[in-house]
Amino acid sequence: MIGIMIFHVVDESALGAWQSGPFYADGTPKSSLQATHDAAVGAESGAGAKCPDRTAPSVALSTSNGTLDAVANDNVGVGKVSLSVNGSPAGVRYAAPYTFSWLPSRAGRYTLVVRAADASGNVGRAVVKIAAAHARRGDAAHPALWQFKRVR
Repeated sequence: MIGIMIFHVVDESALGAWQSGPFYADGTPKSSLQATHDAAVGAESGAGAKCPDRTAPSVALSTSNGTLDAVANDNVGVGKVSLSVNGSPAGVRYAAPYTFSWLPSRAGRYTLVVRAADASGNVGRAVVKIAAAHARRGDAAHPALWQFKRVR
C-alpha cells in the first residue's frame, strides 16, 4: 500500500484510533485480527474459493404441480437466476427461492431455459421442454389450473 496521510491531531489521546495494523497502540488486538488470520489460513490450505472463479453454477428446473422452481448452486455464490420461455425473457430472481410465476397463454409445447449466473460472469443453464395443458376442474394438485408434462 502506498499513500500519505496528513492530519492535525488536537487531542493526542485519540492517536491510537488512527493507527493501522493488527494491534492498537496499547497492544490489544483489533477485532478483525482473528478473521484476517482465519482467511489467511483458509487461503493457504486451499479451502477458499479459487481465483479467478471459472466454475459455472449448477442449475435445475422443476415443473411439478404447475409451478416453475429452479435450484441453483455455485462454489462462490449465485448472483441471479433468469427464466426464458421460447426465447423470450419471463423472469429474473436475485435470491432464493427461485420460483417463477409464469403461466402459458395457451395449451401447447414450450421450451424453458433457466440460467444461473455468478459474479464472475460464469453461466450455467438447464433446458426443459414441456407440454402445457389445462388441468381438470377441481384438481387440487394443480392450483394454477395448468399441468406441465416434460417432453422430448
